[in-house]
Formats: sequence, C-alpha cells, structure tokens
Amino acid sequence: MDNPNFIGAMTVQGDNVHLLSITNQERYQRFLLNKDKYYDRDARYGWKKDSKIDIDFESFSEDYAEMHRGVDATYPTQLYLMDRYKMGVTLQRMNADGSFSTLKTNANRKMGTGAGTTMNMGGQTINSDYDRIEIIVDCK
Repeated sequence: MDNPNFIGAMTVQGDNVHLLSITNQERYQRFLLNKDKYYDRDARYGWKKDSKIDIDFESFSEDYAEMHRGVDATYPTQLYLMDRYKMGVTLQRMNADGSFSTLKTNANRKMGTGAGTTMNMGGQTINSDYDRIEIIVDCK
C-alpha cells in the first residue's frame, strides 16, 4: 500500500485478502457521531433493533438471499449499507497482481407504493423491493 495515512483493517480468508478502509474522514466522523442511533454491539449484525439501518439490513439481505438462491447475504448487505448511509468506508479486494479493486453493490430499489417486483428465478417466483442486486468490482 502506498498511502502512509491508511486507517482500516485487512482480513485474509483462504486466498482472499480484503481491505476495509476509511476513505472519507468527514463522512466517517459524521457516521460515528450518529452511531448511537444505529449501532448495538450486542446485536447479531451490529445494528440496533428496529432502527432504520436495521430495517434496511433485513429488507436488503432477504431480497439478496432470495435472488441469489440462499447465499449468505451479510457481506453484500454491509457493502450496500456502507454506501447507502455514506459511512466513509470502502471495502477492497486484492487482485492477483497485488493491486486492490473496490467492491460495491449495484442495487436498484423500486420506487413507488411498496409493491415489489415479481421475478421468476429458475422456477421460483419471489417478490422483491429491488429490480437487481449484484456485487460489482470497480477497477479504478
């Protein structure tokens, strides 16, 4: 890493190296100032029960798991929340050449009266608040 001011954490899972870093100090500080509204260390996913972020977590993760046939949605949901709540943090993945690419979610939430999208997913019909949810790699 070339940035001597890096603040964050690195994790290694098998062959995967991820870097969670603070990329916008102002947004990160603003989020921290309001964390009592959202954060609960003892909660399963860290979000205070029935807070706006907890409700968004539940909605997004349920839709993601259904769209992607039961895959654990914790990681993509946290990515989504980092962007939605402008937390000032970024998750990156190390590439084979040692460089890092930013991971993001591309999620189009349906606007309107709360009616979801009905999709036929390989013979299974689901109702979703989203048109599409996917993880994208930003190679900038």
